[in-house]
Amino acid sequence: DADINAVTNPHATSVTDDLFDYQFDFICGDASGEAGVETNGDYIYTSMWNADGFQCYEMDGTWVGWFPVTGEAAVRDLAYDGTYFYGAAASTQLYEMDFVGQSGTLISTLTAAVATRACAYDAEFDAFWGNNWSDPITLYDRTGGILNQFNCGAYTSYYGFARLLDGGDQWLYGFAQAGGASQSVIVQIDPVTGVETGVTFDAIGYSTTGTGIAGGLAAFDTWAPGWWTLLGIIQNEAIFGVEGGVAGDPPVLDLKLTGIQEPNTGFGLGVEDIVIGVKNSGSETQSNFDVQYRVDGGAWVVETIPGPLAMNESIVYTFNQPYDFSAFGEYYIEAEVILA
Repeated sequence: DADINAVTNPHATSVTDDLFDYQFDFICGDASGEAGVETNGDYIYTSMWNADGFQCYEMDGTWVGWFPVTGEAAVRDLAYDGTYFYGAAASTQLYEMDFVGQSGTLISTLTAAVATRACAYDAEFDAFWGNNWSDPITLYDRTGGILNQFNCGAYTSYYGFARLLDGGDQWLYGFAQAGGASQSVIVQIDPVTGVETGVTFDAIGYSTTGTGIAGGLAAFDTWAPGWWTLLGIIQNEAIFGVEGGVAGDPPVLDLKLTGIQEPNTGFGLGVEDIVIGVKNSGSETQSNFDVQYRVDGGAWVVETIPGPLAMNESIVYTFNQPYDFSAFGEYYIEAEVILA
């Protein structure tokens, strides 16, 4: 279900960091119209944009199968309020549904303020975010009253929305088919002003064809306790989860090794620098903490990073002591960050 007016921007760039770290992905089981996605933490559900009913998956990606919900048809994106699921067929009829395993019942039909394709529940206002492709993004309550509304920015043709609170920061995420280098870009939006923050993630890497299009988007916090998962679907291809930030209050003490950045695999190496990335994911600023590396199980090389490293701040650190890789062979490098 692609927007025929969607236009990609080959010059667009993605500003990304640990926010969109990989968590999981799996292939769509039905792939004959799977477009929206949502979860209650027990099952993952996808909607069928071109038919009635929904597909059900275990949380590990095992496809359970299809089930009907009498009274609905062609739902696009899905939303979940902790009790019921919601979705519309790009219209103002917002279906309220109860899903139990591989079964579902239509509870009621709400009147949305705008035609709703992309959809997300906002717990702060007990309301819904919705729009249809590139129409104004609208927050409306259960009676259809408009609480907030703003125009799309550089990214348009939205198919999915997700709303979350990330360590004190409020964000609306949209899954856009237009404006980026691909048709599958997650966009971070300020839900108060409607301004795009400039933080995006091109999810085309989860496409099995390399040309997939954005579907639904959701957020939940039970995959990795204490952290949000942004749950998305590349229509009819793959369902994926990436890190969406801190759910609730962040841990006080949490230093993270984000990776060994150098040296890179190759021939003709000599005496090379060991370069790592470190992030402070805790709320307490860290100073004078140790990092260490070793090669092929040898002695640890321990050095101290003076800091300070504030919450959510990342640094790239180059060890003062390099390592000689000039002898031909394979090397196994380990690195650690130590929080006393």
